[in-house]
Amino acid sequence: VGQIIKNEFTLPFDPSFFNLADGDRIELFGHAWDRMPGRLPTVSRKIVLRVMGLEAHAEQLREDIENIMARTSEIAREQENILMETSSLEQELRYSEKELNVIAELQQENAKNLKIAAKDGLNILDEAVRNPIFETESLEKFAQTLNKMQTVASSPMRDASMQIKQAKTSKSLADAILNEEKALKKLGEILAESASQLDRLEALTLSQRLRKIEKTEIKMGKDLLNILPQSIGQIANNLKSNIKEKKLLLEEIQGNTHIEVKNLKGEISRYHERTGKPAYGKVSELMKTENAEEEMLIVSYKIQQNTTFDALDRLEILSKKFSKWADILEEADPSSGAGKGKGPENSKSKDFTKNIIALIKIRDDEENIISKTKILQNRNFRAQRKNWTSLLQVQQENLMIDLTDTQIEIASEALNPIFDDAHMSMSTSAIDLKNGKYATQTINAQLDARNQVSDLINLLIESSNSGKSNENELGNEISSMEFLLLKTKQAGGKKPGEMLTGGTGGGSQQGGGTEKDARTAKGQAFENSTSRRKIKKTGGSSQSVPTEFKKVMENYFQAIEE
Repeated sequence: VGQIIKNEFTLPFDPSFFNLADGDRIELFGHAWDRMPGRLPTVSRKIVLRVMGLEAHAEQLREDIENIMARTSEIAREQENILMETSSLEQELRYSEKELNVIAELQQENAKNLKIAAKDGLNILDEAVRNPIFETESLEKFAQTLNKMQTVASSPMRDASMQIKQAKTSKSLADAILNEEKALKKLGEILAESASQLDRLEALTLSQRLRKIEKTEIKMGKDLLNILPQSIGQIANNLKSNIKEKKLLLEEIQGNTHIEVKNLKGEISRYHERTGKPAYGKVSELMKTENAEEEMLIVSYKIQQNTTFDALDRLEILSKKFSKWADILEEADPSSGAGKGKGPENSKSKDFTKNIIALIKIRDDEENIISKTKILQNRNFRAQRKNWTSLLQVQQENLMIDLTDTQIEIASEALNPIFDDAHMSMSTSAIDLKNGKYATQTINAQLDARNQVSDLINLLIESSNSGKSNENELGNEISSMEFLLLKTKQAGGKKPGEMLTGGTGGGSQQGGGTEKDARTAKGQAFENSTSRRKIKKTGGSSQSVPTEFKKVMENYFQAIEE
């Protein structure tokens, strides 16, 4: 009597498994019954989940990165002030211990702030790795920037602070001033590099947002086709209530998309003004001359008036336009060309940072598959298991492709056996899931795959660290290795299937109270089964109405009029 029994049920949340889309908001709560007949159930507190799409998540992370660099800019200004004060004190020849302590503390505090900014940036990088929209090369450059920030805080800034304190006995601030100047110069270089990185990330999110609008218009056409048999030939006011509700929802979606198009057009225009890149000027002009905003509203009006065929035609045209505009931006992407500092093709030196980031992404996704497979064994789980195994099979097969791409890029004979073992383990998992199996054998194969990918990560990290002075098959140096090593340790502390609270992932935002949504970009990432990290010309066409069907419908309307 009075005994409290706790029963924990972990559910790995994936919006695709529940047919949820960007912007959807759901509430989760549980009911508990005891053995007393007729006793009302006890209701748990509600957990609010807001789904965030990959594109919106990428844009939020870009803004977070921009905020990190704004903080770094403030630190650089403070460093300049510290340098001026130190130089002024040096010219006075005589200075008190109190004056030295004040400047030393300012320098120490500035170094601390830079370390904190780098640490916060690492958390953003940890989340960005989960989002397939971000190219590995962009993540690698951001990791290198964070590493440089950490180095500046730990070396010239810290040394300057110590030398200022030592000036009590050495009677000279010359060495401290040199280190302060060095720190200021390095911060200037970091800010200059980050400016181009932010432009690159913004360009990436702009093209992906165009892709998202394209997909929205295609889906809109499919949804209209689904309700066409129940709405064709009827006056809008005479439609059944359930059809009216569906049409109202489509109107609302189209209205929200219209607002996104308006905002996106302005952002593309401003990006062109800032960078001068012709592709963005071209897309901005095309969106203006082809009246993209107005066309979105016209489609909404056509849906409202139940002129479905006209709406379908316009949706098909719009989806093709947005696909074309996204192609223009992606084709102008310079990331496929040779970057600065790239050595000759026959150089033995090779940077594996982006390969490690790619492998970390693969391992995280495999962990996600493991947690979802385990949930199928729970008796309390009442969803259609066949649907889950089919979706998991697709996700596992996509991971096999990603692993093969990484293996080809690394091209290391020493690592090929481990890659092959991991690929075989994933293949076993995919075959089992295809056959509707999710027992211990399947999970063991997934665990083997995860462990083998972890081995690859550790081998690359250790070989790169130990090979800094000696050339070997795995290369010489990885500039952002300290950050990647830290992330590897962080990943080891996560529990498979654990729901992360209070933030957003690539496709879901989890946790938070019922009153407000969390803002921080932290949560379980969601990746569509068709998503890839490097997206090139992934256009498509909407499900247009066949010509034969249109002719039949035209004859049908003529018969009604007669």
